[in-house]
Amino acid sequence: MADVINATSYERIAGYYAAAHDSLLSIADNYEDAVYEIVILDDLYPTLDLIDPFYSAWVAGLASFSNPTLTILNAVKALQRHVVRRSGEDTVDDWITSAGVSGLDQTFADLSELAGYPITQGLS
Repeated sequence: MADVINATSYERIAGYYAAAHDSLLSIADNYEDAVYEIVILDDLYPTLDLIDPFYSAWVAGLASFSNPTLTILNAVKALQRHVVRRSGEDTVDDWITSAGVSGLDQTFADLSELAGYPITQGLS
C-alpha cells in the first residue's frame, strides 16, 4: 500500500479542491449582489442603463464559475484513478473505506462524480 497516497494527504487535496470550487461559486454571488443593488435603485435611468450589462455579466460569471473546467476535472480524475490503480481496490469507495478516509466534502464528491468516479464513502 506504500505506492498509494496516504489518507491524510488525500483528504487535504480533496478539501483544497472543494474549497476552491466553493470559492469560485461565491465569486458569482458577488456579481448577483451587484445586480440586486441595481434592481433596488430608486432612480429609473440608472436602472435602465445598468441592468442589462450587469445581469449579463452575472449570468456569464455564474456559468463560468459553476462549471469546473476540464483541467480541474482531469486533476480529480488523476487522483481517483491513482488510488484505484495503486491500491488494488475495485473502486474509489473501496479504497476510501479501507484507508479510513473521512471528512470529505460533498463538493468534492460532486467533482469526483463529474470526473467519472462517483463516491459515497468518507463524506462528512
